[in-house]
Amino acid sequence: MPYSKLHEAARAYALAGWPVFPITPGAKTPFPGSRGFKDATTDLTEIDAWWLVDPEANIGFCPETAGMCVVDEDTEKGGKYDTNEPETVTSPHGRHFYYSGSLPASASKIGPNIDTRGRGSYVLLPPSVVDGLVYTARDPGNFPIQNYDCNEVPTWIVDKLQTNAVVRARSEPIKTEATDRPQAIAMFKRYILKRLDQFVPGRSDDATYRAVARGRDLGLSDRRILQVVEALTGFDDEWIAEKIANVETYKQNEDGCDEPADYSKLAALVSAPPTGEEDRVQDEDPDAWVPHDPRRPADMPPLEYWW
Repeated sequence: MPYSKLHEAARAYALAGWPVFPITPGAKTPFPGSRGFKDATTDLTEIDAWWLVDPEANIGFCPETAGMCVVDEDTEKGGKYDTNEPETVTSPHGRHFYYSGSLPASASKIGPNIDTRGRGSYVLLPPSVVDGLVYTARDPGNFPIQNYDCNEVPTWIVDKLQTNAVVRARSEPIKTEATDRPQAIAMFKRYILKRLDQFVPGRSDDATYRAVARGRDLGLSDRRILQVVEALTGFDDEWIAEKIANVETYKQNEDGCDEPADYSKLAALVSAPPTGEEDRVQDEDPDAWVPHDPRRPADMPPLEYWW
C-alpha cells in the first residue's frame, strides 16, 4: 500500500536518525492524548502505526534530540532575525534557522517575534502543512541535516537566553503533610496534557495561570510546577515563573489555603504511597478550580502583597 507524502517523509527522517512524532493534521499541536515530543521515535513500526491512523498527520521534531536548535522568525508579524545566512526551512509564516548546539525554548527574547526551539520544545518538519501552506527545506538534498552539518549557534543567542528565573516562595506553606507526591505530579501532567492545545506561545497567559493554580491545589511546590509546565509546553522558564508569581499575588483561594475547597477525595490519592501506577491515576475533578472573571472586579478579593 502506498504511503502518503507525510508518512514517507516521517520514515525518511527516522531512517536519518531524527526521532519524530505525529502532529494533528493542519495544526501544530500533538495528537490528542499523546505526550508530544516525549513520544518521538525512530522506530518505523511505531511511525507506520501513527501515520496509518492519519496519513495527513504533520511531523513534529525536537531539535535537541539531534544535537541542534532552531531560531524561528515570524516574518508575517514583523520578526527580523539579524543574520545574513539563508534560512534552513521556510515555514508558512516565516523562516527556521537550524544550528548545531543547544538552546531552551523562548518567545521573543532574542528579538520581537523571534522564538527559539530546542530543549523541551519542538518544530514542524517539511512537508508539514499549516494554514494550507507547506514547510519547505531550502536545500532538500541536505535535509535532514547530517553530522551537524550546519553553523554553530551564535554565542550572543546563548548568552541572551541564560536564565535568571527565580520562583518566589509562597506566602503560606502547603497544608498537606507531603509535597510533590508522585500521584499529584501525574495528575498535574494529565491536567496539562488534556489541554495542550490551549498552550500556544504568546497566547497562553490564562491557560498557564490556571495550570499553576491547579498545581498548587494539588499540593505541588512552585519549583515542581515550573519544571512540569516547562517540560510539557516548552515555554520559557522565566515566563512561567512570572505566572507563578502572579498566582501568588492574586491568589483566588482564601488566605493560607493551597488546597481545593473539597479535598476529601483528592487527599487520599495525593497522600497514598506510590504504587508504580501513578500515570494511570484519573483526575477526580479536572475543572474544580474556577478563577474569578477578570472582567468583573467586584468578584475579586482584596489584593494582598507579600514582600
